[in-house]
Amino acid sequence: MTDKTLLHAEEDSFLQQLLLNSPGSGEMNLFPDQTEDKPQFTIVKPEPGVCVKTKDNKGEKIFVNICKTSQMPSPKDITEEELVQLLDDEVPDYRIPMSIGEPHAELDKSGKGCTAYDVMISDEFMAKIIKSNIFHGFFMSVLYEGLENKFGIMLERNWTQLKNRKCLGNLHEHHIRAKSKPRILEMSQEAAAAVDEKADKVSDI
Repeated sequence: MTDKTLLHAEEDSFLQQLLLNSPGSGEMNLFPDQTEDKPQFTIVKPEPGVCVKTKDNKGEKIFVNICKTSQMPSPKDITEEELVQLLDDEVPDYRIPMSIGEPHAELDKSGKGCTAYDVMISDEFMAKIIKSNIFHGFFMSVLYEGLENKFGIMLERNWTQLKNRKCLGNLHEHHIRAKSKPRILEMSQEAAAAVDEKADKVSDI
């Protein structure tokens, strides 16, 4: 007669080994180490779009390269009328995905030093702000606020879009955060089937 205690011990041992090892694929990592918890990034090289010139509160020239990429998500597709209606709300619920790069030193057309920022948006939204003054004005307000909050600077609200240049200097690469992986991976179908098969055998003993 089989000892029930020994039977349960064998069952527990089998299940433990099954969870630690996936058949035919080596070790199955159900609990990834902390290195996999770190945010994953995608490196994106933006394309030139438009360049605007302004000044900070110290009178220094500031250039903003508004660049584009197909790898950046676009905001919700709404009409000008819907945007105006949203702006009338106390808390407008309309977000523009963008990536703000670090400042880099450049030279203006007269050879004087200045600061340039690269701000990347989706190519679809770039096309929209070029066609629509309403969306362009709203985007510039969001852009100014983003630059000031991130770098602690103050910018004049008077700006000029350069006609003969799409960017000042070389556009830098952006690192876009990707979705994080789940901490616990699902058991493979083969492993799940093996667990069910072993459980049936144990119940028949």
